[in-house]
Amino acid sequence: MSIMLAHPHCHAGQKFALRQSHGAGLARMARIPKEYTQLREEAFLEYVYVRFDNAPFLDSNYAIQLTDELRYSAEMVFARWIESIPTQLVRLGTEWERKMFVREKIQADAAHQLRLVEEYLARKHPEFLEQVDTRRALLCAYGATRAAPDDAARQWDVLRSRGEGITSRVLDAALAAARTLNNLHAVWTQIRSLPLAPTSRTISWPSLQTSYALHIARLGAHDETAKLAAVRDVRESIECFVGQPTSPEAIQRRTIADTLKTNGLDAEDVLWMLSEYSPYREFLLVQGKSEPTPAEQ
Repeated sequence: MSIMLAHPHCHAGQKFALRQSHGAGLARMARIPKEYTQLREEAFLEYVYVRFDNAPFLDSNYAIQLTDELRYSAEMVFARWIESIPTQLVRLGTEWERKMFVREKIQADAAHQLRLVEEYLARKHPEFLEQVDTRRALLCAYGATRAAPDDAARQWDVLRSRGEGITSRVLDAALAAARTLNNLHAVWTQIRSLPLAPTSRTISWPSLQTSYALHIARLGAHDETAKLAAVRDVRESIECFVGQPTSPEAIQRRTIADTLKTNGLDAEDVLWMLSEYSPYREFLLVQGKSEPTPAEQ
């Protein structure tokens, strides 16, 4: 199975992919009359995911120009822009993009761009910045850079200090942003001490336990992972990544994970690609079902 990591939201005939740069694309968008609301929105949704060999993600300056000069909705622009960062950065791990980019440099630049956007939102759109979804998206994006643990921790501190609006997606993002085992342990302790009822409709504790076990494995603590896997529900959920898969579903997902690794992605990339909230997950699972498992070959 060969996997190309085009973003699922992109269309095959992207109009703005034909532009030579993000700057040229912005100039073209500026010519769309403001009364053509739907066309402007469609153009933006394509533009934000276009990548070039010298720009693997949209520079924050262009996002700011869209709102300040072209009068695009700040909520639409920055919700999409922030959400786009993890989907763009994960592709840097593929073997073909490793030849094009210095991954660590791009990740550091992405962290810098996120700080600029956060500062801009604090000045111009503070209410949007303080929305739970915005802080959660920033937590995910900072975590995806692998270069901004303090910034990710800052988002997590803001979210948990509020004591409301906390969902499984927020908690999963906090676990994923941990860069060290000690940090992951600390986040898990904080999650378990949150004043949330175990039966909360917005929290799936079994899923969180599985996520915690997977991130323990991501950080190389195999003995600790084995202890967590002693719980049957956790073991069955993580065996597609850890240990020997036994169920057809786990075998299929292990095949997908192995293929992604063959394409150059590391364990953290693979875990994110197949995570519950990844935009790639559905595509990968559907494509994986069309491929025979090793046992079927």
